[in-house]
Amino acid sequence: MDASNLDAPLTLSDDKCIERRAPIGLGCASAIQKHEVFYPPLKQAKPKTKKTERHTKEHSKFQQERRTPIKLNVCHFAIAAMVLIVVAPGVANAAECSSSITSCGCTITDPGVYTVTAPLSYSQGLTERNGCIDVAAQKVTLIVNDNAITGAGTGTGVGIHLLRSARGVFLEGAGTRDACCASVSGWQYGLESEASDVISDGFGFSNNTTGVLLNRAENNNINDFNARKNSVYGVWIKGSSGNQINSSGSSSNGVAGVYLGCSATGPAGEVCKEETGKEDHETSNGNFVYDLGAYANGGYGIAVEEGSKHNKIMDTTGGSNTTDDVFDGNLDANCDSNLWQSNSFSSSNQACIQ
Repeated sequence: MDASNLDAPLTLSDDKCIERRAPIGLGCASAIQKHEVFYPPLKQAKPKTKKTERHTKEHSKFQQERRTPIKLNVCHFAIAAMVLIVVAPGVANAAECSSSITSCGCTITDPGVYTVTAPLSYSQGLTERNGCIDVAAQKVTLIVNDNAITGAGTGTGVGIHLLRSARGVFLEGAGTRDACCASVSGWQYGLESEASDVISDGFGFSNNTTGVLLNRAENNNINDFNARKNSVYGVWIKGSSGNQINSSGSSSNGVAGVYLGCSATGPAGEVCKEETGKEDHETSNGNFVYDLGAYANGGYGIAVEEGSKHNKIMDTTGGSNTTDDVFDGNLDANCDSNLWQSNSFSSSNQACIQ
């Protein structure tokens, strides 16, 4: 190309369009279609110095390195996959329960009838939520058939965990008519329910931190059980309403046989705040405790924390509890709308408890 023509406009008929370097994105063909005229950019040549020569060599080397492909093989990807598997928590124990449950570490995700057909142990593996059996589905019947569900004995994990998504669950511990209870022991919580509309029948909760925890649960009927030698509570009703605890016994537990409130240490601890929207600070109202015996517990037989109201405690018996057989933390003439009626006990903290 003639250097003297560099300043001349590039027209549609110029057959040296490519040589004259049309602007990026506007090739000769598009220029012809649009009948446009453009000028190529002009660059001022700079005298070379040792510095610029060095930069030029370094730039060339950099460009060459950029063009060199990175070699990856199957091993690289295999190692990466192994790392992902190792660091992903709980993946190995994310199994779904089959209709016949033979080991810990599975979650019930579909409605139906499930049967435990062998003793279960924490050593078989736990779920992602650190439970032996988690129930996430609605309309589940779980039959434990007198099989023991045994934890590590270190105050961790949950024997049976009913998640908030579960509803309409029936738990049966006994396997035969003459059998009493399926043993659930060695866990932080033997049974934890966050669900609604639950019936539990025929279990023995012992040597856990707490035998039964109702955690913001509604309309649970926990009956025909015994809770013994749990280090804190036999039954703990925490931020829950409309539940029934009946036809049962809760004795020789560390703090209380049955406790309604937020404190993990009994009435001497921090009580519930009477406000909504905070999971750990909601009172327990409108529950029913009846036909229950509570003996020889470390603090209280049955205790209701200050702020928990409209509960009914009737037809219970108690004795030999260290502090009080029955206790209500609402210190007014009528126990702040809690009804204590037809109970048999040796000691109480208020006259409104009958």
